[in-house]
Amino acid sequence: MAHEPSEQPADVFISADLIATYQGADYRFSTSEAEVVLRVGRRVDVPQVFHRHGRIAVVTAYNPFGRDTDDHINQERQRELIASVESEGLEWLPAVWTDPDGICPPEPSLAVFGASDAQLDQWMERFEQNGVVVATSTSPATLRLHPRAQVEDHR
Repeated sequence: MAHEPSEQPADVFISADLIATYQGADYRFSTSEAEVVLRVGRRVDVPQVFHRHGRIAVVTAYNPFGRDTDDHINQERQRELIASVESEGLEWLPAVWTDPDGICPPEPSLAVFGASDAQLDQWMERFEQNGVVVATSTSPATLRLHPRAQVEDHR
């Protein structure tokens, strides 16, 4: 079952609270050398993960636009994301997004090595994701929002 995005509005609205949740989360994966934890605003403390690829992005296809979705559907979407990443010739490792406050359940993700901004934007569009986390060897991890994102601040 090939996943195509549903009809989408011109803009993707993301609450400031949800962005804060993403920014406070841990994005974890393991390499043969170490356990890696990405956090927005912090440098990666395991620089050797960048030696071959220069850039890491944590992406998922689970829970489109933050809506709870059936596990079976999420797993199918994730398989499609993996196929897309592999068709681009990119390496990846299993990752997980965890909310340290425990409000949101852990979410399976991929740590993708060497993806371009255009590839990340394409995956966010196709798999209806609010954002991805990106880190390089020279800068702290950042939250890259959906290309059509509009932040809603209801404070």
